[in-house]
Amino acid sequence: CGIFYSDDQGGTWRQNLTGLTTPLLSALAVSSTGALFAGSLSGDLFASFNYGKTWETGLVPQELRAMVTVLVQSPNFQRDGTVFAATDGGGMLVTRNSGSSWEDSSFGLGDLSVLALATSPDWSRREMMFAATTEGVFVSRNGGRAWRESELMMDDDVVDVLAVSPDFENDRTVYAGTEEGHLYV
Repeated sequence: CGIFYSDDQGGTWRQNLTGLTTPLLSALAVSSTGALFAGSLSGDLFASFNYGKTWETGLVPQELRAMVTVLVQSPNFQRDGTVFAATDGGGMLVTRNSGSSWEDSSFGLGDLSVLALATSPDWSRREMMFAATTEGVFVSRNGGRAWRESELMMDDDVVDVLAVSPDFENDRTVYAGTEEGHLYV
């Protein structure tokens, strides 16, 4: 439980709970600047700006708290301070101030159980995102401010893994894996 870190390439691990209000974590992400973000089973969200030595708790409205399933930072995090938190039942949350406060970013999502999340790699050209819910895959073309159904909406299988091609600007390729073992491109 909690955060463990290694500074010797995984040879040894140390636990650190400094600043965490719960050790029951369900998601972890690191930004291009080295900032760390953690989400908990209870819906708490945390940020660390010193490589996980201490953690700060972000302000999450009580009505939006749900188990965090995925954390993804904006590819332009250093400039925009944006991180997205997908939850199981609370929809999508976003911070645009490096984790200090979080707000709802679920407008247009058909289901508030978000299982997977991916962003286009170059937000300077296109703030495109993909979110998988139990209903299918949704697309945002404006940095998570609004969502629309994609053509991959399913009744009998659930997309639980998403990945965007590193060459997305040229090939426009997105991958979606399902619980039943199907891969869609």
